[in-house]
Amino acid sequence: MLKVTTRKTGNSVTVALPKKLNVELNQEYLVCKEEDGTIVLVPKMKNPFKQKMNMKQTPEEKKFEDLGWKEFNRAYEK
Repeated sequence: MLKVTTRKTGNSVTVALPKKLNVELNQEYLVCKEEDGTIVLVPKMKNPFKQKMNMKQTPEEKKFEDLGWKEFNRAYEK
């Protein structure tokens, strides 16, 4: 387990992630803070619903998937 310490940078509190975690530069993360104080960083990824698929989707299925991804993003943008 790695140990890190928070630091004040301007009006923000920052945490430096050690190089050995191999975190990519400029990677965006969704930040979730749980009731117990646990902070979770979730890598923001491209829309998984837009990947190439071997089967054809009906327009209704595609609309549902696009809407589902937008709702997922809204939940973490608060």
